[in-house]
Amino acid sequence: MFHSVLWNPKKVIVTAAYADACEALKVAIKEGKRPALTLVLDRSERLSASKAAAHLAGFQKIIVFGTGGSSLGGQAICKLQKNSRIVFVDNVDPQTYENLLNTCDPHTTGAIIISKSGNTLETLSQAYIFTQYMFKHVGKEALSQHIMCLSEDTNNPLRQLAHDLSLPHYALSPHIGGRYCVFSMVGLLPGMLDGLDMDAFCEGAAHILTRFLDQKDTLLQESLAFQSEQINLGRSQHVIIPYSDRLWTYAQWAQQLIGESLGKQGKGITPIAARGTVDQHSQLQLYMDGPEDKWITFITCRDSGMGTIIEAPWVSADFSYLRGKTIGDVMHAEHQATLTTLAEAGRHVREIVINQPDERSLGALMMYAMLDVMLLSHILEVNPFDQPAVEAGKVIAKDLLSAKK
Repeated sequence: MFHSVLWNPKKVIVTAAYADACEALKVAIKEGKRPALTLVLDRSERLSASKAAAHLAGFQKIIVFGTGGSSLGGQAICKLQKNSRIVFVDNVDPQTYENLLNTCDPHTTGAIIISKSGNTLETLSQAYIFTQYMFKHVGKEALSQHIMCLSEDTNNPLRQLAHDLSLPHYALSPHIGGRYCVFSMVGLLPGMLDGLDMDAFCEGAAHILTRFLDQKDTLLQESLAFQSEQINLGRSQHVIIPYSDRLWTYAQWAQQLIGESLGKQGKGITPIAARGTVDQHSQLQLYMDGPEDKWITFITCRDSGMGTIIEAPWVSADFSYLRGKTIGDVMHAEHQATLTTLAEAGRHVREIVINQPDERSLGALMMYAMLDVMLLSHILEVNPFDQPAVEAGKVIAKDLLSAKK
């Protein structure tokens, strides 16, 4: 499905700390304490998502309201679809939201409102405006045909909204945090509604998980050793560069997963999502010649021979070497040249190679990333499942909105 290549250093030393981290995670999985991972080992969550998807299947456009983990995983999945009908609204920019309403046909639009806690300020703001808009245009009786809600099954505002308006509500597990919920209905439902193969997505993830549990994995061992070495050398920034537009949102999802899971107690890794080849022209100078405080992970595809052939008669003589090459040949040359240049400059880089971005490879990448973060958290001795520093900002935002004008 994919493999890893270390460019610099070409070899890493696996320490006893890796074995300890693996054993602790395997025990937690076997004791049922990591349901975010084991969801992919049976079809129960997929069956629930399929039932929910059938409710909204007839709409031309599906809007997903949510933010952070309630949105990024679904965005990464739906980026695989060339002509997606899913629109993700993950911010409260007033101009963006007004444009959404002004261009929305309420009669052909369905919506999913997702907040794990049911208390997310941004999502509830979106939900109250959108339900009011749909109430005006399709009437209260039709609301339940157009809109569904996903949250924990507790006494929370989103659950209450679903009850008050008779909207379908699907319960999310209180034991799976938002940034880890991509294999739950939160990720599966948008993918199914977009016509993607969520069985293949989960099977790709299950392949990585079972190899880890069966002690047949070497990728995670190499990854943990590589990253531990960078941390021990005082490096704290991890640049993730996918060389595929379809994996750009995966990098953004991974950015949240890494940053929010590991950034605690003065420790952590600062993840930086970049994009090949675009950031060769904006960030490469820094990566090559700036401070040595980063390590870089390239995610590349087998691009050679892919795409349209360059054969126009007006190709410049200076670029005659392009004749007969495909645009995929250009992409392949770009990422291999950049990797070589960084490695020769002494920068610590590795490459994850996949055939092509599809459901199976994306599921594998996401499971790999989640296992990677959980193992690193053991090394760093932090809890990867909470985010205490974020809560303070939520309290202040509420206080500001509650203040009298």
